Amino acid sequence: MRTRPRLQGFTLIEMLVVLIIVGMTTTLLFQMLSQTFRMQRYAGIEITDVEAGTMQSDWLRQVINGLQPDYPDGGSVFAGTARSLSGLSNNPLTVDYGAPAAIALELAYDRDHDLTRLFYGHAKDGTVLMYWPHDVGRFVYVDANGDTHDTWPPPLGQWPQLPQAIRLEFEQDEGPNSGPQVVVATPDGPSEPAPRVRDFVNKVM
Repeated sequence: MRTRPRLQGFTLIEMLVVLIIVGMTTTLLFQMLSQTFRMQRYAGIEITDVEAGTMQSDWLRQVINGLQPDYPDGGSVFAGTARSLSGLSNNPLTVDYGAPAAIALELAYDRDHDLTRLFYGHAKDGTVLMYWPHDVGRFVYVDANGDTHDTWPPPLGQWPQLPQAIRLEFEQDEGPNSGPQVVVATPDGPSEPAPRVRDFVNKVM
């Protein structure tokens, strides 16, 4: 009498074990995927913040790099305090880029939001370039000897119209760039305007 071959297959216990292993593996994979997405999202925010801060600093440097001295009767002679500066720049943040234009930068504190904002223009009608928490921030003017001043021109002595360099000092208390911050820019133009014939004539007369 011939016996029927025995069919091979999984037992119920073996199937349960396989299902448990598959379930545990799937759970671990979803946890790892979720953590990866969170890390990518956090890194994306960090990178965006850094790129935005770099771009805003570059805008400030662009304006200051383009500073040019103006003639005393020109109306845009450079002047600076700890909270504002104004003058003539070849690199205005306007459609007239490349042509000399009157510019102004001003730091203004918003008490309601506890923010200090850097305006291109004046606080009442300017464009915000940068901002940070609390009432901190100042412009510092560096002369040819490396000495720093709170105003330009300094109150005593004979000084060229443009400083050697200008620093914006402020402080961030959160984000990837937390801590003291310094943006340094140097005017590319000459420190004094080119002499004019009529200036010599006026002196002689």
